[in-house]
Amino acid sequence: MLTFNQASYSGVACGTITGAYVTATVNGSPASGQTITTTLSNGYTFADGTTSNTQVSGSDGRVNLPAISVPSQGGSGSLGAATSGASPASASVTSPGATSKLVGAAWNNTAYPALPAGVTASAVGYGAIPGANQAYFLGSDTYLYVSNNYGAWTKTSPAGVSSFSVSTTDSGAVYITGNGTGVGAGWNNGYFPALPAGVTATAIGYGTTSNSNAGYVLGSDTYLYMSIQGGAWTKCSPAGVTSFSVSTTDSGAVYITGNGTGVGAGWNNGYFPALPAGVTATAIGYGTTSNSNAGYVLGSDTYLYMSIQGGAWTKCSPAGVTSFSVSTTDSGAVYITGNGTGVGAGWNNGYFPALPAGVTATAIGYGTTSNSNQAYILGSDTYLYVSNQGGPWTKTSPAGVTSFSVSTTDSGAVYRLQSAC
Repeated sequence: MLTFNQASYSGVACGTITGAYVTATVNGSPASGQTITTTLSNGYTFADGTTSNTQVSGSDGRVNLPAISVPSQGGSGSLGAATSGASPASASVTSPGATSKLVGAAWNNTAYPALPAGVTASAVGYGAIPGANQAYFLGSDTYLYVSNNYGAWTKTSPAGVSSFSVSTTDSGAVYITGNGTGVGAGWNNGYFPALPAGVTATAIGYGTTSNSNAGYVLGSDTYLYMSIQGGAWTKCSPAGVTSFSVSTTDSGAVYITGNGTGVGAGWNNGYFPALPAGVTATAIGYGTTSNSNAGYVLGSDTYLYMSIQGGAWTKCSPAGVTSFSVSTTDSGAVYITGNGTGVGAGWNNGYFPALPAGVTATAIGYGTTSNSNQAYILGSDTYLYVSNQGGPWTKTSPAGVTSFSVSTTDSGAVYRLQSAC
């Protein structure tokens, strides 16, 4: 007979549980020399990172278990013990969920519930419409999860998702599955038709208007493909596309071709003029308003360039830009300069104040509403910072943020916290 010394063991997220042991007996007397295998479930592991431990019982019939590591998301799990010739034994292990929940919101770190047991988040996305919002994360189990208005996380895809894109206009999501062989939508996995024969998807984007939507994939053949309202995938670029950006306001897309030598638009490859002499594009962004649009490229000379309505490319930053973000609501852009030491805006390099002492910016995001704007940076100290209307940078998260997503509709942000303890 096998018995645990307790029916239930409790701990805290990222902590350890000690003192657990299993005893083997025969007719009530300790049974030595029994090979006993103990297993754990739902993210709980032994101190060496394994979920199984095998030992031989001593003269007292006991096997003392190694310390049990509680996963960062907490939750409930089970202990099981088995040996030849005896019925298995079981016990429970429990822990409250981590206070951070692992996915949080800039306006409330505990806005979202704990992640499903055993699942960690590898990427996050966020979309909002008037009166509602949807947060998404790609789980370590390769499912895409959604939380509607801070409700429980539910699967919204089959397994096998490798990447996804959220429209901040209608808060829907599209995704790639099967190593690029399939494309689905959060509201209907079969919404999109099969990709063209022999083509796999290497990147995905999604945009919506008030009465339409468009999914985009970058094909393995280097063409950009578009599906309007779930219709057939059609080429909307020449060959040679290396990256693209979609506006969630008008659902148009712009792209880089020819190893950075050209920039085109999904509705007209010749929409943008030639880049300045000697400059190639290393990254691209696109934003629109109700009556205008702006394309942005990060040049090989480290300047950020802007083209309004397909006009000439003009510098809208100092040199030294390393990354940038565009709001698809007002078509403005913000950027990081000086290896993370400064943050500027396309309309005014001095718009934002200095970063907090000792902090550099490692990533940037930008969102706007009809009467406000918010810029976010991920600091080198792993806090997420926000600047409202060019005001002081303030912390808007706990430490441990690894990535974040901004809705350009309501300018809010959600973030992923470090999954590992």
